[in-house]
Amino acid sequence: MTQRPTPGVKFKDITYGLLGFVVGFSLSFIATNAIQRETVLGRGAATTAQLPSDHPPIDGGSTGSSRPEESALPPGHPPLSEAASSRPPASMAPPPLPSLEPRPGPGPKAEAVFQDIQVLKGLPPKDVQRIMGIITVSLGVDCNYCHAPGSFASPHPKKETARKMFRMVRELNRKFLGGKVNCYTCHRGSPKPPTQ
Repeated sequence: MTQRPTPGVKFKDITYGLLGFVVGFSLSFIATNAIQRETVLGRGAATTAQLPSDHPPIDGGSTGSSRPEESALPPGHPPLSEAASSRPPASMAPPPLPSLEPRPGPGPKAEAVFQDIQVLKGLPPKDVQRIMGIITVSLGVDCNYCHAPGSFASPHPKKETARKMFRMVRELNRKFLGGKVNCYTCHRGSPKPPTQ
């Protein structure tokens, strides 16, 4: 009597099984997605009827306003100015400012590393550099806006303005807002804060 070989799992069988699973999963995903998209898009009129009266339109269509986002403003909100429309989106806002309060402790301080430090004394040098980077993004400028080209320590009229702004931000955060105010709060990517 001869014995028949027992069938074993072969690499080829595993490969075909995995390939079948991937193809089946992909096709079911595509079909389900197409059905869901049809369902969502086909119900536009019925869904709009169920929305609250002050809800902005789902299709993003204009409701007579020259800018669609104005139609989404709550009642009584002042109109958006042209300056506000040129602001960078919130996702482009810089990170929050480090504290402008002097920090005791070991390590060099800004006034020992940089020349002409007047307001940011007592901060670590890396924090001063981070603050300067945040300012350039917040105001949409480069370093030469406040510093003389090639000489960061040289006097410049805009440096005096920046120092006044640092004092104002520090005072607001210290007395009222607990660190929530920074350059971007008002400037929004513009050297002059946009106003209405």
